[in-house]
Amino acid sequence: MDKSKVIELLNKCLAWEYRAHLLYAHYAEFVGGISTGWLKSHFEEEAEEAIGHAGKVRGIIAHLDGVPTVTPDPTPIPHTLNAKEMLQNALATEKGAAAAYAEVLPLLKEDHWAMHDISHIYMDEVKAAEEVEQILRES
Repeated sequence: MDKSKVIELLNKCLAWEYRAHLLYAHYAEFVGGISTGWLKSHFEEEAEEAIGHAGKVRGIIAHLDGVPTVTPDPTPIPHTLNAKEMLQNALATEKGAAAAYAEVLPLLKEDHWAMHDISHIYMDEVKAAEEVEQILRES
């Protein structure tokens, strides 16, 4: 296992988690209209999930003797009051995170602990993307 490459890719995953937390926390405060109650709650739950994922990824990076990033992914988080746009931005974030995890997963075969945690996070990201796609189809 190329530890430096794995740490680099895990830091990419971590940056996406930081960005996801910021996006969801921001949108939770600005969602309005008929969607306010359930969508605010959904965004708050996703923000907390991103913090949990970030903690696991930081732990794996430290386990590999790496230094976790403290910088979110630089993709801008557009401010909007439109719930559909919020969901589209959330979908892009979930897909970006899932892609980052998919990239690092094959490199973790030798570290069963890391592989286990990262595969579960990857599945969470894929599921979250599917949920947002479903919400968008129904709206």
